[in-house]
Amino acid sequence: MMQLTCFATDHALEIDQLDMDHVVNHPVVHSIAINAPSEWALLQQVFSLQVIATSQRNVEFETVMKLQKAASSKQPSFDQLYQQWLELSQRENTMDEYGQLLFLGESSFSQAKHIYVIEA
Repeated sequence: MMQLTCFATDHALEIDQLDMDHVVNHPVVHSIAINAPSEWALLQQVFSLQVIATSQRNVEFETVMKLQKAASSKQPSFDQLYQQWLELSQRENTMDEYGQLLFLGESSFSQAKHIYVIEA
C-alpha cells in the first residue's frame, strides 16, 4: 500500500527542500491510499495530472513530485471521473474512496499554481 500526501498552493517550493514543516503548516493537506504504483499512474491518467518534476533526494520523504493539471477545454465532472476511476481500477465504491479523492474535483486544487505529492 502506498500512502500519498497531496497539497496545492500558489507558492512555488523547491521539491528537494520540501520538509515536514511545509506539510504540517499547510492549511489543507489530503491523503490518498493506493495499492500500487500502477494505481497511482492510473489516477494521474483519469484525473489529467502530469508529473513535471520528481525528487528522490529529499531527506525526509521517499519521493516528492510536483504536478500540474493538464489543460483541457472540456473537463468532465468529478463524479464522471470518479466513475471512470472505479471502472478502471476495480476499486470498491465506498464513502472512504470517494472522500479521499473528492479534493481532486475542487477548484482550489485544480486551479492552484503548484501541486505537490509526497510519498513518505
